[in-house]
Amino acid sequence: MLSRQEFVNADGFGITWYTESRSDFNPYSEIIPNLEVEEDNKIDIEKLHISGGPIFPFVLGPYPAMYKTTIAKPLNDPSFLSLCANVSSKCIFAHLRAAGFPPVASTNNHPFVFGRHSFMHNGGISDFSAIRKDMLTHVSAAFAAMIEGGTDTEHLAAIYMTKLCNPQDSRGAHKHYPSAAMWNALKGAIKTVETIQRRHHKKPANYLNIAATDGRSLIALCYSNPTEPIELWLSVRVGDFLNRKPYAISHGGMFRERRSKPELLNLAAKIQQEAKPIIRRDGNNNIIDIEPEILQRLHEEEDPLTSMHGLHVVVASEPTNLDSTWYRLCNRDAVLVENVLRDEVLKIDLVPETL
Repeated sequence: MLSRQEFVNADGFGITWYTESRSDFNPYSEIIPNLEVEEDNKIDIEKLHISGGPIFPFVLGPYPAMYKTTIAKPLNDPSFLSLCANVSSKCIFAHLRAAGFPPVASTNNHPFVFGRHSFMHNGGISDFSAIRKDMLTHVSAAFAAMIEGGTDTEHLAAIYMTKLCNPQDSRGAHKHYPSAAMWNALKGAIKTVETIQRRHHKKPANYLNIAATDGRSLIALCYSNPTEPIELWLSVRVGDFLNRKPYAISHGGMFRERRSKPELLNLAAKIQQEAKPIIRRDGNNNIIDIEPEILQRLHEEEDPLTSMHGLHVVVASEPTNLDSTWYRLCNRDAVLVENVLRDEVLKIDLVPETL
């Protein structure tokens, strides 16, 4: 874990952050201030005689801005550092790439954006070059046209988007969907890929740590087939450590006692050994629920000083710090994250799933 915190992935990186800037400049937001994307099908676009093209009514709410590069590592990229110092967002996807095959190009960097949706993954789809053409037959024309690179991830994302959106809805990528719908689309996409592999007489050997979001809903899956040790990590407290705002720093955020490298290695090993799984199971391996400590922090907030950052969820391929605030997502398990309005207060729901 400690060595993976080094910047060893030198084949580029990318980030998307969700912002409402496009929504703020949307002329439809003035004419229909209560417009919700979920109700777009009830609106007669032709009667809204406003220039700017038919996509405007659907650019409301959070939308992904994107930055990708292969030129410099993150901490050596002045443009990226400037963005980090001057941008805030409530939903961020970031990815460091270790290319499985050439070329190294920014178009191959994750996250991949389709309309309002961002998609990224660590791992690989086996025999991708052999099944790529067949995978494209399961992608709608609209999403095939949006593929810019040559990675297995982007092709999987295009299948996922095809299953998520109504094929007859040309603006489906610009709509929000509940996490349950996103989860069903992801399951269908993975099943499609593995069916194609078997049809080509290839044994599926896929390693898929996947995250997808539309800025409101999020799904995260830890998956390998065949079953091999693979993990994804989640925290609902690490925001305090990452937070740079004054109130967080004054309560211990950002700063931690410096430790020697042997101490750090011991801590890393201890975290991996003692980390609780996110999803609890019974003796027959059936899902019971999310770990109660996580639910308590997200729903009850009995001790607000525990998280000065407020309600948040962070999912990562490995812990981003060496505090014992992380929970482990095990192979074939997934978590669905949803913002919900409960008693007129915005809360976060976590729903366990398995593949």
